[in-house]
Amino acid sequence: MKKKPIRHFLSGNTMIWLVCYDIASPKRLQKIGHYGEKFGIRLQKSVFQVDNKETLQKLLARIKELMNRKYGSLIIFPICEDCRRMIVIDGQNNLINPESVIIL
Repeated sequence: MKKKPIRHFLSGNTMIWLVCYDIASPKRLQKIGHYGEKFGIRLQKSVFQVDNKETLQKLLARIKELMNRKYGSLIIFPICEDCRRMIVIDGQNNLINPESVIIL
């Protein structure tokens, strides 16, 4: 089987954020996943891409309400345009370019 080539993500002039979380409680994990899909784009099971600051703030407020800091963690990675040019992706998922999305 041929290995898929590694892809680099290029383009865009807006900031995006990767919201990554590790939650011990399955019930809380499911609720946070639901809100992640409401406010962002799921890239992996516990990783969401959020494309604007207002949406990020809404999602973070909801996660903070649900998360137990003693047993879970949340990490936010801001990614600017220059940094996106250096991202290496191998496999099925890809970041979504906010400028190429058309909402109907």
